[in-house]
Amino acid sequence: MTKKTSKKIGLCLSGGGARGAYQIGAVKALEELGIYKHITCISGASIGSANGAILSSSSIEAAKKIWFNIPENPMGEQKSLLSNIKEKKLDLLNQGLYSMQGMDDILLKNFSVNHIKDKDFYISISESGDESKGVSEIIRASVDHYVRKNSKAKYLHINKMDDKLAIKAIKASCSMPGVFPPVIIDGKKYYDGGVFDNTPIQPLIDQGCTTIILINIAFFGTKNTTKNIPENIEFYEIKNSRKLGGVLDFTSSHAKELYELGFHDTLVYFKDKKIDFF
Repeated sequence: MTKKTSKKIGLCLSGGGARGAYQIGAVKALEELGIYKHITCISGASIGSANGAILSSSSIEAAKKIWFNIPENPMGEQKSLLSNIKEKKLDLLNQGLYSMQGMDDILLKNFSVNHIKDKDFYISISESGDESKGVSEIIRASVDHYVRKNSKAKYLHINKMDDKLAIKAIKASCSMPGVFPPVIIDGKKYYDGGVFDNTPIQPLIDQGCTTIILINIAFFGTKNTTKNIPENIEFYEIKNSRKLGGVLDFTSSHAKELYELGFHDTLVYFKDKKIDFF
């Protein structure tokens, strides 16, 4: 029986594409350290939302198995970039270079809201405007978000959805502009949660987490995100000790390498830290 902790621990999984296997290795290390079983909230952006979906409704081993068994050409047959652009008639933001069928298949086989038992699960998605509008909408949304400070980042509580909507939302969170097509929800276009909030810590704060662990696999830092964390919240950021490679390198060999690195980095990170979460 798991001992109840007086603290509320949240886990945030950033976006980072094919680097996501690093997060699963890191979570495995958190399990070995006795931390993971005390986590009650998970939030994710982009690939972090896909990882969070499997972790919250299934298991670490299931997530590891998915990453380790990525099929050859998981994003479909490769074409030259110019060929793809020509075929899509330069409408990459609306059509993307690749479909999301692979993500669909993984979620349908491995995820169900009904299987989320002991964790609240949140994701971030990025609103870009009405379904009928063109590329100008994402530009307008970016101006609203970054210049006018009218946030276009939306946070969704997956536990409160049915499977169909939840899978649609998770796909939206993973939809990198130009790489994958946007996902339409209630007449609005949504893209990768990482566009407007790649480290969705806010839902964890709103849920009353007293400790937040961020596994950050993004190219950039978290200064703008972490500056808003209240001083009374313990914050830990696990970062890669060396380069993680490309965000579109979805191969099993790359995944296995990153999994081991995430596992190692997390053990090293907490080695000299006093773990008094519980």
